[in-house]
Formats: sequence, C-alpha cells, structure tokens
Amino acid sequence: MMSAHRKKLLNSIDRFYEEEKFCDVTLICGADEERGCDCKTRSSGLEHDETLDCGSPFGSTDESRVLSGSDSTRVAKLCEIRCHKIVLCAASDYFAAMFSLNMREASESRVRLDSIPYGIMRSIVNFAYYG
Repeated sequence: MMSAHRKKLLNSIDRFYEEEKFCDVTLICGADEERGCDCKTRSSGLEHDETLDCGSPFGSTDESRVLSGSDSTRVAKLCEIRCHKIVLCAASDYFAAMFSLNMREASESRVRLDSIPYGIMRSIVNFAYYG
C-alpha cells in the first residue's frame, strides 16, 4: 500500500508536469501527419525558427522551420513536450540510458526525436507520469 507521503509526492510531480514547472528537458518530436497542425502563426508569414502555439495539452508547441531546396521551399513542423528527466528515467530503460550514460543527450535540455510522431511521444510521456 502506498503511504500518504508517496501519494502526495506523486501528485505533486503530476501537477508539475501539467503546469510545466521544474521541467529540465524538452523533447522535440515530429508533427503527426494525420493530426495536421492547425496552428496559427504569430506574424503574417512563417519565419526561420518561429515557434507556433499548437493549443496542445500542457502547453506544447509546434516549431516551424523553413527549409530551402533547389526548386521549392517546404516547412517542417516539430512539436515540443516539456517534462522531467528523472520521471522518464524512472519509467523507461531507454530514457535512463539516454540521460545517464556518456550520451550527448545527458547534458542537453532539448532533445530531438524528430522521427517519433508527437502523438506517440505524448502517449509515452503521459504513461511515464500516470501509468
């Protein structure tokens, strides 16, 4: 049985996640194709490295980058999830290895996981916090 102290502690961690307090890492993942981001830009057009408000739970954002090609210009959308390394490490051996071994991500506050769709990463992070 869980003690009152542990229950209060876990509830506080959940609240910190929801309010994005004391978050020490931002996971940057790919926008979901089927989700299609209905974000509105803060200015009239997209600019390099402009951050867009996506209206996602817990204040997540979409980041839009204009990438130049020889014949065309395309926009790559990325979504961000702010969370706590300690929670991810406690819930997942993958994140424990990423943040504790001699890997580059261990010392970074922004970790790019572009190939993982936002919806999947949000589910993984939510599972780490809520089970």
